[in-house]
Amino acid sequence: TKATAIKNGAGIAEPHRRYVYDNDIYLVVGKQHKERHMFLFSDILLLTKPRKKKYDVELTLHLSKIKIVDIDDKGMMALAVLKLLG
Repeated sequence: TKATAIKNGAGIAEPHRRYVYDNDIYLVVGKQHKERHMFLFSDILLLTKPRKKKYDVELTLHLSKIKIVDIDDKGMMALAVLKLLG
């Protein structure tokens, strides 16, 4: 599965954590669109950079610290990070 090919994913496998969903996304930064892949688990969201048959973890967000915001009527959404991870 894709989850087994996550590079730099130390600590992802936890007894309480369950895989929910994954999909390709575009990260919009200014005028740039960066191709990324997200993995949603029961308590975290991983944003990864696709590589050849692997995914480099760029950001791990705990679901308790983010909010998904609908920004228009075309299905565009944004993540609002409530607190920086420490």
